Amino acid sequence: MTNTGSSSAAVLKFTIPQGPKGDAGSTGAAGPGVPIGGSPGQILSKVDSTDYNTMWIAAPSGSGSGGFSQNGNAAWISGKWVDSRVQYGAYSSAARTTNLLLATTLVVPVTTTFNAISVNLSASATGNLRMGLYNALSNGVPGALLAEATVTLGAAGLYQAVIDVTVLPGLYYIASITNSTSTGFPLLSTTGVRPVYSTDAGAGPNNNMFMVSNSAYLTALPNPWPNTAYTGLAGSPPMISLKIA
Repeated sequence: MTNTGSSSAAVLKFTIPQGPKGDAGSTGAAGPGVPIGGSPGQILSKVDSTDYNTMWIAAPSGSGSGGFSQNGNAAWISGKWVDSRVQYGAYSSAARTTNLLLATTLVVPVTTTFNAISVNLSASATGNLRMGLYNALSNGVPGALLAEATVTLGAAGLYQAVIDVTVLPGLYYIASITNSTSTGFPLLSTTGVRPVYSTDAGAGPNNNMFMVSNSAYLTALPNPWPNTAYTGLAGSPPMISLKIA
């Protein structure tokens, strides 16, 4: 210690030596990190708005929205209605099996907000139609329910309901169930095409959609999708449309 002042006005200058190093603390709890599993080429996707609720999904193909065509549209833009026709083809009108929940694939090329879901009937109907959107699990099957809505059917025409859901690029499923025996439901053609997810190794589709038979789903769609294994139905998938906000 030194005095840089005077005897009557001392200014002491000194150094306090560093003490010994303390013991290491205990290891803290593990953070949320990312979910285990995944495959090469997959990307991480939010399941819903819950923090850290994520899952691995197949990475979208292509180079973005430019040149993407779905539902006959030249671009994936605000105000357009999109559906599974890019995976299946044209459509015709026919009756659906009642109380059967069906899910068909939808590939979303860019982050998108959907604000409505609809069906366009070509004939009158009596009953209800419940529609929804599911994400896809890493193995390609439907996963968590992202949005749902019900419409009461009547005369032929467009029936739509408001939804509000934003999704990342990837594979999704449009699901629907009805108790109506109307012959006016739009059904997608599977002639000469294969859906995105199919167990059929041949040139055309055999099992081409996921299905679960349960009339309770007319009131509320299941969340998550109740079948983890592929359960398919040979036939024509229903055409349900989503509107891009």
